[in-house]
Amino acid sequence: MRETLLDRALKALQEFEEPVYGLESAKDLVEEEIVEEKKVFHLKNIKERKQRVLIATEMAKLAFEENLVDLAFDAGTLAVKDEWDPIKDHDLIMAQSESHTILAKCYVEYLLEEEIEIGHKELVTLDDDQDERDFTNEDRVRFQEQKVRFTEHIIKAIKLGSQASQTWLMFNGAVEFWNNYLPVFKALGF
Repeated sequence: MRETLLDRALKALQEFEEPVYGLESAKDLVEEEIVEEKKVFHLKNIKERKQRVLIATEMAKLAFEENLVDLAFDAGTLAVKDEWDPIKDHDLIMAQSESHTILAKCYVEYLLEEEIEIGHKELVTLDDDQDERDFTNEDRVRFQEQKVRFTEHIIKAIKLGSQASQTWLMFNGAVEFWNNYLPVFKALGF
């Protein structure tokens, strides 16, 4: 039930088309009134766009908690689509930082589904059966891209957390990185 509701809500957010300003001739406005009406219309669109980012971030968090990885990925992707001013849009920067962390976690889940260890440059499987598994070049490229995307999202999450002056967001990104690269650190004797 939750998956269906989240999926419908996400589709509505994704398919939403921002309205375009249109002058209604019945209003019979002078030039100054038209300019003011356009300004109000534009500000309303920006406010609604901001609300969609916040909603998409909350949807991504909920979907990931429910182990709906594809939904979390799509909602997180929607939330980070636009760039915002860190000074004026503090809450949106924080939301996007959280969304980037969720996107990074989604890439981890995609790799774990294939039993691929994220922390190694080469393909290392969780069960040390990489010699027995037949990876195509397409698989190798896809897995490598997912590993790179994980790191990119962690970096973006930490940068946005820094811009928002929220140490907890930076810490969350660092913990996510540490947890996923811990096998590498252990192997190197840190």
